[in-house]
Amino acid sequence: MVKGKHVAPGVIAEIIHPSDETAVCLTIKLDSGEIRGFGGDCLTKEGVTAFLQGLCETLEVATPQKLVGTYCYALKSFSDWDDKIEGLESPSGDRFTLTGFMSRNLPGRVESPLTKRKELLSRELEAVRRRSMEIEAKLATLAADYIDWSRTV
Repeated sequence: MVKGKHVAPGVIAEIIHPSDETAVCLTIKLDSGEIRGFGGDCLTKEGVTAFLQGLCETLEVATPQKLVGTYCYALKSFSDWDDKIEGLESPSGDRFTLTGFMSRNLPGRVESPLTKRKELLSRELEAVRRRSMEIEAKLATLAADYIDWSRTV
């Protein structure tokens, strides 16, 4: 098991399952006292069933209701404190990850957390560059646009 900021021990505190059965989210209470969500992706009813079944198998419980109270490790792909939980690991070392689940159960290309983060940071960097150019242009014309009302009669 990887240790450090990428792994946080905790307990599944709640399963949130809307009445339309197209999503499922688990609330994880980490040993640090922090409460985090896991899951929450839009799925089909069959996808929700497969998601819960996969978690039950990984965490070695018989039914989704028995997931509540189960000790596990929250796995994050990055060490940022607010990073999304990518997976859960059982004390025996079995892992259930969102990327793995989506790759197995949903059609189409599923991007890795690294690819998603690179794309996000690239878009953010482009926005910062664009904003930087806007600020530089504004700074260049600031004096010409200024009226000093304390000196104007």
